[in-house]
Amino acid sequence: MGAALLGVLLAPFMMFAATTAALAATGSDIENIVSTQNGHGPCESNFPYKGTGYGSACSGEDWCAYFARWVWAMAGISVTSSLTPYVPDWAHSTGTHTWHPYGDHYTPHVGDAVIFAHADTSGCPTCSQGAHVAIVEAVSGDQVEEIGGNQGNVVSRSWFTPSAGWNGDTVLGYLSATPHLYALGPSSDGVFQWSGSGSKWSQVGGPAGTVYTGGLGTFATNPATGDLYRYDETTNGWGKVGGPGYTFAVTNTALYGLAPNKNAVYQWNGSGTGWTQIGGPAGYLYSGGFGLFATNPATGDLYRYNGSPNNWSKVGGPGYTFAVTDNALYGLSPDQNAVFKWNGSGTNWTQIGGRAAYLDGGGKYLVAINFDTSNVYLYNGSPNSWSQIGGPGYTFKSTSEGLYAVSPNQDAVFRWNGSGTGWTQIGGPADNIFTQP
Repeated sequence: MGAALLGVLLAPFMMFAATTAALAATGSDIENIVSTQNGHGPCESNFPYKGTGYGSACSGEDWCAYFARWVWAMAGISVTSSLTPYVPDWAHSTGTHTWHPYGDHYTPHVGDAVIFAHADTSGCPTCSQGAHVAIVEAVSGDQVEEIGGNQGNVVSRSWFTPSAGWNGDTVLGYLSATPHLYALGPSSDGVFQWSGSGSKWSQVGGPAGTVYTGGLGTFATNPATGDLYRYDETTNGWGKVGGPGYTFAVTNTALYGLAPNKNAVYQWNGSGTGWTQIGGPAGYLYSGGFGLFATNPATGDLYRYNGSPNNWSKVGGPGYTFAVTDNALYGLSPDQNAVFKWNGSGTNWTQIGGRAAYLDGGGKYLVAINFDTSNVYLYNGSPNSWSQIGGPGYTFKSTSEGLYAVSPNQDAVFRWNGSGTGWTQIGGPADNIFTQP
């Protein structure tokens, strides 16, 4: 089955040691703020920050949402008027804040808001739509640490298992603090995260070879050794998770790697540098919220990983390329004359588009590059229904809330305005961009 992907490892190379001062909020910035408030009451000083009462928390009403708004605002995150003290208002997508209902396989990030609902709504009919909001302070495996206001009438923290709920309440979902958009700087000189506002970015890592992102998190290779590191939003640091690979793939729940000699597929065990072999030789890996797929290196046929070692199912024949979004799998025919969507079972596919140069996107959107003009087209969800949304670009990537692009000459990063062909510049030069759901 080939050589181990993660056998003898070289000493860690501090590729992420040197970072510049933060230009915008990251998860660690939010954690640094909330950690200073543990134990504070609604009418006390917000020390070491100015003011008291987290806005209007001292008014005598429930104040968990006041606290959450204050934390995000202190971190420099855009807090829209729709994020009111009424908790159900938090349970939807607002601008660059994306709503992730519990059960959609989203992995919460440090700094996100977590919204809880009462299981018993007899005394509060609207509490099924949201009864309490807190801030995600840490994530460890299937455990989440929240810190929130009005918990015993103070700010306090606790760990919980999302599937089991918290304090008798169920997890309704999570609202992302910032879009999970990352960029690899010019000449791969650093990893940066967008704040979700204007052109503000934070450098979260130093030089990197390649960046891989998905619901599970952000990973990058050491440019000197090829070793793989994971970004820790709590500490704003990076930890080694394995050695070199031909390529890596990230889904909402797992990290996978293809051995350097392409003789085996491995899955990261979730901690340290331990990996488990789950498959044999593969040509390439494709991943997204919809799962992990691999091509057969001899035939080009495409297989889906079914979740247990060596359990794979054939889903189709060869393709020029494939694209995986949050809820579907797409393929471009080998001759690039047609775009297809997998029907979800067996090896049946439905044609949804004509000739294309490439497929891109992931997350919420699928886009195709016109073969003749290089203009970008958005798939509208039904066969042969596509809309032009822009001109040529170096690459296009999607999150659950937006679509992003790097200009053809890689001198700027843009965000699609959501309709027509309008785009807004949000950053300068970049080698590439990477997104999480």
